[in-house]
Amino acid sequence: MSPESGPSESVANQREVERRSGLAFDVGFVRRVLVGNLDARREFIERMKCVPRMLVVRNASSRFVLTDHEIEDLTQEILMTIWRKLDTYRGDAALETWVGSFCHRAFLNAAKIKIRNSSRTRIVDDPEVVSPEQHEIDRFERLYRALDEMNGENARIVRLKHFDQLTFEQIGERLRRATSTIKSCYYEAIERLRTRMRETDRGSA
Repeated sequence: MSPESGPSESVANQREVERRSGLAFDVGFVRRVLVGNLDARREFIERMKCVPRMLVVRNASSRFVLTDHEIEDLTQEILMTIWRKLDTYRGDAALETWVGSFCHRAFLNAAKIKIRNSSRTRIVDDPEVVSPEQHEIDRFERLYRALDEMNGENARIVRLKHFDQLTFEQIGERLRRATSTIKSCYYEAIERLRTRMRETDRGSA
């Protein structure tokens, strides 16, 4: 180790090695799914249960703009899209993160269409009025963009915690990290997201 390097650099290097190892596993996993490996396909079905969980979280954050039935229909549409495009997965992000991008876009599109249609019926005389639901959708979109900008392991931990509903202990097991380290990374990420959201809120005011 050079005099300029220290423990923090060593930790960062180790995190990068672990991140790349996890991505390589997901690439190999997807290949096994595509060639019809039964064990891989069973595991794939289990992992894709993250789709309805992600949609439920997004819907709750958006004042439940979609009904349960609409969430179920949207889940099926997203799962079909994921299956059709699974061969395009290249391991640039964790599989669940890649899946999350489909959930994000599909939910925003569905929510905006519903809000737009309801607004046409409810607010005919004042097209400048923006519903509280639309404010929530816009704010959630800014939050997701901030999470995308953060990227890296901290962003993955936030997604695992809130999108996959995993505990800190479960995240630590998946990423092969100590629970205390996972908590530290998580709270650091949350603080960075809060700062970014305050900046975007001031910018949109």
